[in-house]
Amino acid sequence: MKKFVTLNEYIASLQKIAQKHGNAEVLSLGSVTGTAGGLQNPRSVHLVINGKEETFYVPCYQEERKPNDDSPWNDGRLQIAGCTFRFWIKRFDEGSEFGIEGGRISKLTIKNERTGKEVVNYDRGWDIQPKTKSAQAALDWVLRNFN
Repeated sequence: MKKFVTLNEYIASLQKIAQKHGNAEVLSLGSVTGTAGGLQNPRSVHLVINGKEETFYVPCYQEERKPNDDSPWNDGRLQIAGCTFRFWIKRFDEGSEFGIEGGRISKLTIKNERTGKEVVNYDRGWDIQPKTKSAQAALDWVLRNFN
């Protein structure tokens, strides 16, 4: 179930980017839309870091997890640069040699909802690595938030 993030949660996401890249030059900011229930749709922050341009996506909604669900599986949906992606991850409490970059995610699938094609797949090793900027941005978001 989609749950809108609060303004404080959105600002916290921006603060994480600012703490890591606070001295970077800002090229552009994506616009934010809102409803009475909260913010919707992820927006971007486009920065110049050490002479290199990078874009970070700040999600404005998150998937709601059942409170008593202690399953290692999570799934969700996010929008990046006009594309909607669906993701499924299997993660554990601690990182391992089988996790992405030694992290907690041992299995990950990301699909482009419009095409229905898998754009990322990791099952204790890379099967499909991202080939587009939006697929890479989706992977980066999942890693930041779940790994």
